[in-house]
Amino acid sequence: MAVLFPRISIKYIDSKMIQDGISSPSWDRGIGASAPFYAMAIFCKRARKPTPLFDGSHVAKYARPIDKFLAFLHLISTTGFLLSVFSMMIFPLCQDSCRL
Repeated sequence: MAVLFPRISIKYIDSKMIQDGISSPSWDRGIGASAPFYAMAIFCKRARKPTPLFDGSHVAKYARPIDKFLAFLHLISTTGFLLSVFSMMIFPLCQDSCRL
């Protein structure tokens, strides 16, 4: 999902925004760091408020149904990844302390 969502949805949304004269985030040039911002802007109205880092007010306007589905999968996979990394860090500590 870290590859599909930026290549399909973000590319489409950025092209539509450029057609309307709205620039995409200048701080993200190809590394995909803006993907969570786009996914959150599609689902959360609070994330659509303009900030100095990201203006998500136009993202939901250009999102297609497939973009919403891919954003949902991106958020779920990112959350699962973060939970698995967190649990890998916590459980070895618990196992080491239980042996004592």
